[in-house]
Amino acid sequence: MDLTIHGTVISSTALSRDEADKILGMGLLSQSEGMEFYQMKIRGEGPWASAEPVAAAPKPAGPTRLDYDGYKKAWDGEAARTRVAEETEYLKGMGLSPADPYFDPAVGLVDWGVSNFNQSLEDWQGMMPFAESLRATADKIREEGRFDVDVNSGELSLVQDSGGLMLSRGGGKLRLTEQAMQRLFATSGAGGRIGPDWRFAKTMTADEIEHLINSRFARLEGRNLRLRCRKNKHGEREVWGIVSQTYSDFDGDRCLSVLAEAFEGTAYRGRTLYDPNTSEVRFDGWVHAQDVSTIGPGSAFKAGISGSTRDNGGGSFRIGSSMIRNLCRNLYILDVLESERLRVAHRGTVAERVFAQTRAAVEGIVSDWEWFADRWGLTDADLATAFPETKRLLDGEPQAFEVLTLIAEGKIKIGGETLGKRLAVDRDALVEGLLGGWSLEPGEDLESIVNAVTRLHERVPVERLPALAEAGGTMLAERTMALA
Repeated sequence: MDLTIHGTVISSTALSRDEADKILGMGLLSQSEGMEFYQMKIRGEGPWASAEPVAAAPKPAGPTRLDYDGYKKAWDGEAARTRVAEETEYLKGMGLSPADPYFDPAVGLVDWGVSNFNQSLEDWQGMMPFAESLRATADKIREEGRFDVDVNSGELSLVQDSGGLMLSRGGGKLRLTEQAMQRLFATSGAGGRIGPDWRFAKTMTADEIEHLINSRFARLEGRNLRLRCRKNKHGEREVWGIVSQTYSDFDGDRCLSVLAEAFEGTAYRGRTLYDPNTSEVRFDGWVHAQDVSTIGPGSAFKAGISGSTRDNGGGSFRIGSSMIRNLCRNLYILDVLESERLRVAHRGTVAERVFAQTRAAVEGIVSDWEWFADRWGLTDADLATAFPETKRLLDGEPQAFEVLTLIAEGKIKIGGETLGKRLAVDRDALVEGLLGGWSLEPGEDLESIVNAVTRLHERVPVERLPALAEAGGTMLAERTMALA
């Protein structure tokens, strides 16, 4: 971008970061040029781009595929015995309990074992890059347009519709998934749970369920609940989870986005599975030994990370480390070692806590497995996670408090639209809601600002809640916003 300063045209690329900040601070540019230049700062471009581009992690030379004859020629039994002893001691030092192999490590694999290793390596290579798999599933969850509605149990009733039982709050009706119905039945107050055992409930007619649950809502004594809602595949709004209002949402898409950032550009490959019926997400990412000539009884050959989360109130966010060792000569009897590194329940200020704890857990797991890098033909850089500096909302000033004020005033757009227009909320209500929400969990990172935005759900008309959820998802997905 070219800049005109006192009639002189200069290229922005010729400026240092300090010079560029000074030009912005002194107001030497026209309004249009100044705004465009300021957006460059927000995006980390031009003078604010890193002077030293981060070099891509070097790639391994590639797997060594040997047939059984090649394996036998390359096999060194004594070296294998020493290597297994060292690996075993290392794993015990981590607090794990590796099983003893069924054979002396020095004897190596049989023909079938070599074939099984080659197939395992091929299967691993056929997996998606782990970061790509995590990000694809996060996008799928965001497409649901999730939103929450806080209600008092005294406002609710079950009503019948042509499509089955629905939850009513006086006016509109929301369809209940089977999982949400189970959560409703298990909801309890001073008088006990309001529904029968689910297995018995499935024998009841819709009329019986409607009468029973409506007669028992009084047991909840005006308990405050949170309805977790989304659009189903037919475009209808449905309740897929019922939780208390102390529930703190750090949904699967956010968990997966944090992990994807950690594993971007690494050698980890894996899979991520999402069940929309239960909201459960399961993921596992692996690195794999590349050279079969070092693998025998007792050898470790896969290491990685695994975990899960569930967003309907039925499970915590969990991360663990995983190691797979071979115990026999045919790579058929395996020793799976697992260690939980993080478990966070959806209560309290989870969103602020989870990001830091996830970062620490992942870095710990990856650090543990770096020891195997040389043995498996992978470099440290292939295993390491750098947690690259993502483009936050702003690099430096203004701070989060000021950013939220700019959002409320319509001077910053999210996804090309001001938040006030998206939500049909006036400026004063936005200022009060955003800054009040931020003060509950103050922070200067993107997640803290998104949390303040999503806390507006109590001030937003019900029909605008999907737009609120979409705004939060857009901010997390794009990692940036634009000045209006």
